[in-house]
Amino acid sequence: MVRQVRNASRVAARASSTSRLAARMPRLDVIDHATAHEIKAKLVVEGANLPTSVDAQAVLARRGITVLPDFVANAGGVVAAAFAMEARYSGFRPDTTAIFETISTRLRANTITVLEEAERRAATPHAAGRALAEQRVRTAMWSKGRIPRR
Repeated sequence: MVRQVRNASRVAARASSTSRLAARMPRLDVIDHATAHEIKAKLVVEGANLPTSVDAQAVLARRGITVLPDFVANAGGVVAAAFAMEARYSGFRPDTTAIFETISTRLRANTITVLEEAERRAATPHAAGRALAEQRVRTAMWSKGRIPRR
């Protein structure tokens, strides 16, 4: 799966019978336990806030379908915001091409890190991604002196 993400520009996942699936969903942006059994894609990239239920994530994992968490797939906005924050104090406009390249590079690298960590832990990408995020936040807080080192 990591190889597929490295070649993400060539990977396209499609779920067939989209209208039939959408009609059965309790909310249009949620994949639930029942719907998870019908997904035919090998890779689901979450594009909304928490679009899969915990039960659906378990079903998809058992079926060998990788689910890239929304907080990994949608991190580009945070990276772009960091550029915007830095640009506030500069008299120069940031190069949008460089910003997009940085976002692409960071998102791909983070995706690979999350998927490799999930494989290493024998966990879902959601669990691995949350653990990595907690570790990164804790490290950042330690470096700023916000929490004591253990």
